[in-house]
Amino acid sequence: MAELVKALGQPDKIEKDAVECGGHFENDKGDFYKYGPSLFEVNGKRAVMGTVDFSSGKFRVTIGEQVLDGNTTFEEISQRYPVAASKVQDWRPGGTTGPTYQGITIQEPGVDDSLKLYFQNGKLIRFHAFSPC
Repeated sequence: MAELVKALGQPDKIEKDAVECGGHFENDKGDFYKYGPSLFEVNGKRAVMGTVDFSSGKFRVTIGEQVLDGNTTFEEISQRYPVAASKVQDWRPGGTTGPTYQGITIQEPGVDDSLKLYFQNGKLIRFHAFSPC
């Protein structure tokens, strides 16, 4: 948590005890630290990424050797994760209004958690670490 605040500063908003189900810290409630549309789950001194919005150009995430930022293309991800990319789905966060994005889900066999990546015009705009209830 200290590294998160050191890197990004104080959050725009803190939602206390907001994590009730599907959190990343098993059997523990947590807080949401919000930086614009980006969200991090915090429990005590621990923090994990929840949703990272790349449209501001402020964020860059490295997972293994893969760098994710607003310059990451759908083509790059589809080469690395061809099975996930073959199952691209449209996503419209506003329901029937607003822009439509293309989303893919990366999930290891036998694991409930997944990474969801959303693209607009072929560029990565959002990363979401999903953990079901």
